[in-house]
Amino acid sequence: MDRKFDLLKTIIEAYIDRAEPIGSQLVVREYHFPVSSATIRNEMRDLEQEGFLEQPHTSAGRIPTEQAYQWYVRESSPTEHQKATRSGWEQQVLEAFQRPDPFEQLRTLAHAMSAHIHEAVIVAQEPHHVYWTGASRLFVQPEFADPELVYAWSQAIDRLEELWPLMMDARESGTVSVMIGRENPLCSRLSTISTTLPTDPPTMVGVLGPMRMAYGKYINLFERMQELIAQEMI
Repeated sequence: MDRKFDLLKTIIEAYIDRAEPIGSQLVVREYHFPVSSATIRNEMRDLEQEGFLEQPHTSAGRIPTEQAYQWYVRESSPTEHQKATRSGWEQQVLEAFQRPDPFEQLRTLAHAMSAHIHEAVIVAQEPHHVYWTGASRLFVQPEFADPELVYAWSQAIDRLEELWPLMMDARESGTVSVMIGRENPLCSRLSTISTTLPTDPPTMVGVLGPMRMAYGKYINLFERMQELIAQEMI
């Protein structure tokens, strides 16, 4: 990866953590980038012209665009959190599938996941067996100060049973799927990360939120869930 795209990855991850525009001096001071702030400003302008960054207003730093997040997930190997030993949330995931009632399985799984990652979580086993939770955790994120985004998210939830089968059709079984912005059939202003767990019947679990999302963390988490369920099914 050349320096410009190494810088882009740094800006994306800084913005995911901070939820505020990222300036050149911050990159030098906090992320120890080995060039001057003037050089970083020039490369940030190049990235803006190429469609990877945008400037919300003239006095601010830059924020990633939809194109930047798509590049980040597909080309840059998002920084992942280290895998941990069996934890409380993993035990809750396993216990969810021990419940005899399918609705209780979905409800328990969704609440365990939402409490662990502080995001809105959607789970489904059939097109018309869909459960979601976590709106209160989602709406404290700064993006949702925009009423239009709240409305877009609410529309996606209202049409969840209709649109969720499109999500299932658009992904390969056994993989972690990331749909960003206009790729996302639920809403063009949001991102969805989802996977299908090897249960009987298969269970799809996903996170629906703003494009500023901890992609590496959730990809790793869903891969861990797949491993966990597969081990228990042996």
